[in-house]
Amino acid sequence: STISRVVKGKSLQTPHHNLQLRDLFTEGIPLKGGGELSSTEVKGKIRTWIEEEDPTTPLGDQALTDQLNQEGIQIARRTVAKYRELMQIPVARRRKES
Repeated sequence: STISRVVKGKSLQTPHHNLQLRDLFTEGIPLKGGGELSSTEVKGKIRTWIEEEDPTTPLGDQALTDQLNQEGIQIARRTVAKYRELMQIPVARRRKES
């Protein structure tokens, strides 16, 4: 995109360190109907679904991926797993309560 080209290789100097300009932007996740959804919004959906899940049958990464795909959010299971790990949410079998 145009923004990607503009910020490529540029940084912001602060008194404490240099910050890459690209780090100030979130990545976009493509939607089936066109457009994008921010990764922050996708992470929010994942967190909400996990918080609302049945503790005896927690949602696995594939189930979360399937739900996102049904909402038109094109995302891979590995990306869902990466986001879950970044939010420090354990895998489904570790969240399961008997």
